[in-house]
Amino acid sequence: MLLPQPYLQVVLFGASLTWSMRAPYGQRYADCLEQALRARLGGAIVVDVAACGAGGNTAREALPRLDRDVAAYQPDVVVVSLGANDCGREEKAVFEKAYVEVLQALAERTAALVVCETTPVLDEEWHAYRDRDFAKAAGGINRHIEAFTHEYVRRTVAARGLILHDRFRIYHDALAADPGVRERLIRRDGVHLTEAGNAFFAETLAERITAALPGRPTRPAGSAAEWLAKANGNAVLQAAMAAAQADDPAALRGVLLRDDPVTRLMLQQARSCARRAGALSTDEAQRAAAERLAALAAAFLGMQRVLNPATPLAASGSRSWVEERLRGVDAVPAGLQRLCQEAP
Repeated sequence: MLLPQPYLQVVLFGASLTWSMRAPYGQRYADCLEQALRARLGGAIVVDVAACGAGGNTAREALPRLDRDVAAYQPDVVVVSLGANDCGREEKAVFEKAYVEVLQALAERTAALVVCETTPVLDEEWHAYRDRDFAKAAGGINRHIEAFTHEYVRRTVAARGLILHDRFRIYHDALAADPGVRERLIRRDGVHLTEAGNAFFAETLAERITAALPGRPTRPAGSAAEWLAKANGNAVLQAAMAAAQADDPAALRGVLLRDDPVTRLMLQQARSCARRAGALSTDEAQRAAAERLAALAAAFLGMQRVLNPATPLAASGSRSWVEERLRGVDAVPAGLQRLCQEAP
């Protein structure tokens, strides 16, 4: 009989910085954080970091998906990264109300350690909002996001006893010491992170998470059978599997490219559920089934990015990541194999 493995479930809840759309799988913010946490916590613990970001989301827009994209994971840690989109599209009072509602919902629906993040930068030369009236009125776009979003986030974190990952201050301290970090960490759109930026901030986030974990109460994680049933019952994964098993790459492509970000977020949930089932299982056959399902869900996720890449590296790197996930997997469905071969 196998022994269950310790398992840490982290959920990143936010917008495009959380999603890491332009990075390949393996170099997203979530991937870098997973690697950083494993390095700190040791190989005995299974770490899963779910990237539950939806591009463009404000706090108000993210709130309705909290049950599906956070609470359903029964997370140990939730990282909230909201407010950058709000500062260009919402009224300040609307943002503040929605932000605290997100935090209140997390307190009521999870037992997670909550970390709140600021946005590293809205670059004064590169960002699209740099010439907007609200940016000029504040004396610059960075001053605007500081006054609109970050000051409230910092006050709220302190009042609620949460953990702050102040990427804005971390970045600007690093920039003062080495101006070259701008080109290395920030994309030319003036807000999103490069692959190096993902790795940089994943390290500073992992440092804060691991410092807060010791002494936290443990809680029941459910059974392997329950989590495996959740993964198998995932409607998007079922649709992808059906198309792949029917050896229909065109149908599989249609499933993967339909209704993004919901498709991506549902596949992410299926993968995380299967990974938890594998960690909890004491039965060799059940663990193997869970690990196979997690690998297939990961492959579907990666192929979604290969089929609709934001950058050439996002396509090529994600393809390599998919190949790594499928290496050694028994009975890869024919439709998935063909899609991997046929995709540009």
